[in-house]
Amino acid sequence: MVSLAGLEYRTVREISGPLIFVEQVRGVGYGELARIRTPNGEERRGQVLEVGGGVAVVQIFEGTSGLDVSATSVRFTGETVKLPVSQDMLGRIFDGSGRPTDGGPRIIPDDYLDVNGSPINPFAREYPREFIQTGVSAIDGMNTLVRGQKLPLFSASGLPHNQIAAQIARQAKVRGTDEPFTTVFAAMGITADEARFFRDDFEKQGAFDHVTMFVNLADDPAIERILTPRLALTAAEYFAVKLGTHVLVILTDMTNYAEALREISAAREEVPGRRGYPGYMYSVDGSRRVVLRDPEGSVRIVALSEFFNMIEGPIRNDGVVERKIINGWHALSTTTDGRSGFHPIRHIVRHPYKGLLTRIKTQLGETIVTPNHSLFGAKEGQLSAVEAGQLGVGDSLAHVAKIPEDWVSKETVEIPSVKTRFHREIAVTPELAWYLGYYVYDFLNESLGCGHRASHKRIPSAILSAPKPIRGAFFKAYYDGDGFSQDARYKTKQYCMTTISPGLRDDLIFLCRTLYPDRSPSLTPAEVGGRAHQVYLSTYVRSQTASLNDTDCVKIKEIEQVEPTEEWVYDIDVEGSDNFVDACGLLLLHNTDLSTIYERAGRLHGSKGSITQMPILTMPGDDVTHPIPDLTGYITEGQIYIDRGLHRKGIYPPIDPAPSLSRLMKEGIGKGRTREDHREVSDQLYYAYAEGRSFRDLVAVIGEEALSARDKLYLGFADNFERKFINQGLYENRDIDATLDLGWNLLSVLPESELKRIDPATIKKYHPKYRGKTA
Repeated sequence: MVSLAGLEYRTVREISGPLIFVEQVRGVGYGELARIRTPNGEERRGQVLEVGGGVAVVQIFEGTSGLDVSATSVRFTGETVKLPVSQDMLGRIFDGSGRPTDGGPRIIPDDYLDVNGSPINPFAREYPREFIQTGVSAIDGMNTLVRGQKLPLFSASGLPHNQIAAQIARQAKVRGTDEPFTTVFAAMGITADEARFFRDDFEKQGAFDHVTMFVNLADDPAIERILTPRLALTAAEYFAVKLGTHVLVILTDMTNYAEALREISAAREEVPGRRGYPGYMYSVDGSRRVVLRDPEGSVRIVALSEFFNMIEGPIRNDGVVERKIINGWHALSTTTDGRSGFHPIRHIVRHPYKGLLTRIKTQLGETIVTPNHSLFGAKEGQLSAVEAGQLGVGDSLAHVAKIPEDWVSKETVEIPSVKTRFHREIAVTPELAWYLGYYVYDFLNESLGCGHRASHKRIPSAILSAPKPIRGAFFKAYYDGDGFSQDARYKTKQYCMTTISPGLRDDLIFLCRTLYPDRSPSLTPAEVGGRAHQVYLSTYVRSQTASLNDTDCVKIKEIEQVEPTEEWVYDIDVEGSDNFVDACGLLLLHNTDLSTIYERAGRLHGSKGSITQMPILTMPGDDVTHPIPDLTGYITEGQIYIDRGLHRKGIYPPIDPAPSLSRLMKEGIGKGRTREDHREVSDQLYYAYAEGRSFRDLVAVIGEEALSARDKLYLGFADNFERKFINQGLYENRDIDATLDLGWNLLSVLPESELKRIDPATIKKYHPKYRGKTA
């Protein structure tokens, strides 16, 4: 096959914002790097965003100013955007597209790495447990940062987030070691003064030799901001994985990055999502079924559009995005170590979509998503989030290969009686399940929800939710009645079942997975009018592509563009997980563009290095419900709130512990990591500070004179906590022992009877009244 890479096209049809549309292209792929020649001979770089119908949409990193359709040419290179990497990048400054701007020589690369990277394999991650001492009491004592965590700073205009980030970068270290952090700093849309502040601060402290900076200034092309964080994270991955160093990545300002996404979305005339931001996080076809557990504990395999409609409650409108809050429902998904289970669903969303979707077929099943949507793929034995448009035939996708039995909560499952005159329920036994499996489609249709026609047949939820003996009896009877053996030569029995019901197909896949976790049910078309599906349970045992715990991988065999089944596309937000499964093959689906940035943090088993991320974002109008902090909060592992009220009081750093959160704190503190009293002291400080703040509100109504002596103690504690614990100098570096001792000193003003969150033995050991005394 002749390569078409390198051909020069003079067929630019349209220029729209940062995008150009090139006609009559052939052999061009999604994400491909393009070289654009301007009318005055200047060369610019671009990346393919979309290809279809012979037209390529290309985003220009340096902007489209000065281009015209008649005198602009485009050459597609056949490669993705890559960053030349070397240890010599330390102590250097690059622009937002990776070119040196400090007057130094060009980098002589050790390697060229794809800027889309390989986000750290979520199934090979080592769980973050090592405490990072930042020297900032409000973080170390109350919202501890651990190595490999992604912990953003939620700030707003005019607040000192840059100073806090610089202080953390300057002081951060893993306790008990002298290993310094390498800092990779990525600036998106910041002012020249802000960039100069960071550089001067690093140089003043003698730390610049351990810093690499990528800077996109406010007057640089906005489109370049899409590339900047990816360059920084690619450099960080090189330092961490190849050189084995600990890397702290500071990304500022993620709100500017999201604004660049919105600019591209508007130029592509996409339907805007919440507050005008693109709806890339809501991008699964409504016909796709997901595996759910309802509030009663029953397993339900339901299409996303059906699930949206069945949830009672008001629809919340965020622009054109519609959202429903969900309580009590769980979705089958995986944790970061590859273990499957049912995790709580927080909400389901949908938004209008115009355009083609991508259908991806594997031997085990298929899914339909927008080209922007991310799935879990595998490359060189590593699992990572990959946009659908970047996948090709032969690439691998992750899927759930094993489903634990802990979701079965009942020894027997009851179903409504078919006879309405019987006001009782019938317990499903293995014997009855066998009978239902053989004859289920001849009766009990309405009671069990089995469907009235062949194309609507389903396995009852009561059976899917039942203990293994009941599921096994149903499956055996169904196979006896509607299955066949394809080859009797094998010692292990092979099951083949054919249906024209997509719902039954997905039910059978789930049932096979729960009964035969070491055998993968494959899906092949059956020649029954072209509509039938054949579920084939072979002797195949787990792939060798990339397996870990309950997950496995399967190769893609076909990709095609298809029309949506309706005007909406959907997504669900799962608590404690960054994925959910498509029931057809149990393929893992990812979401949101921001996750492709935040996910590139963590530690690998067997690797000395680590990547710790600290994104900074400014909340427009101090609004925490804005889409950017809203999405960031549930993708990352907590958030540090910088409070305007504390800032007005002259408190530095103005970090409010109350809404701040570090989800990994409990793993990084305690005996052997920080100190055995850390959790108790932190909990007691939280409680006492919250009490004092509540009395401030009361004083505003009734006056301080009306408070009791206890109330006044807590009121005074809140003031002292802010002045002495939260407040510290810009260059003051407190170790964790000093932070915890300071907490004890503040708590000592309270009677011991009020220290209800601390064990009496801990009080005897660490309370200032007893400190230094032997038992």
